[in-house]
Amino acid sequence: MCTNHNFNRNQMDQICLGREAGLSAKQIEVYAKPEFDWMQMQQIRWGQETKLSAKQIGAYAKLEFDGNQMQQIRIGQEAKLSAKQIEVYAKPEFNCGQMEQIRLGQEARLNAKQIGVYAKLEFNCYQMEEIRLGQEARLNAKQIGMYAKPEFVSDQMRAIRKKLQTDRRK
Repeated sequence: MCTNHNFNRNQMDQICLGREAGLSAKQIEVYAKPEFDWMQMQQIRWGQETKLSAKQIGAYAKLEFDGNQMQQIRIGQEAKLSAKQIEVYAKPEFNCGQMEQIRLGQEARLNAKQIGVYAKLEFNCYQMEEIRLGQEARLNAKQIGMYAKPEFVSDQMRAIRKKLQTDRRK
C-alpha cells in the first residue's frame, strides 16, 4: 500500500500507478513531489509511460505549468513536434486552450508566420481556433486579416471566415 503523509490521496494514487506501471524509483522521483498537484504528477507519469525522454519531460515538468498545460506540451512531444515548435506554445502565460490551438496548428503543418498571426495573448482559444481554421482552409493573409482582430468575438470571426470560404468556392 502506498502511504506518505506529505501527499494527499490523489497524489499517492499517482505514485502507486507509477509503481504498478513499472516505472523506476528515479522516474517516480521526478514527479513525486508534494508541490506538484495530482494532475501535474499524472502528466509527468504519462510522459514516462509513453517513453518520452527525460529532456522532453523536463520541458513541461515545471511548477509554472498546471496539469492541463503540461498535457498540451506532452501531446506535442508525443506527436513528434520539434523542440522549436513546442517552444512557441510552452509558455505559462498561455492557458491550455491557447496552447492547444497553437499545437494543432503545428500538427497541421502551418508555418511559423501563419501560427504567429494567432499565437498571441490578446486572442482567447476560441478566437485562435477561428484564425487557425482559416489558415488551414488556405485563406490568404488579407482574408485572414479581415477577421483576425481581438475586438471580434469568435462567433463574429466564424461568420466572416465561413463567408470568405464560401465566396472562395464560387
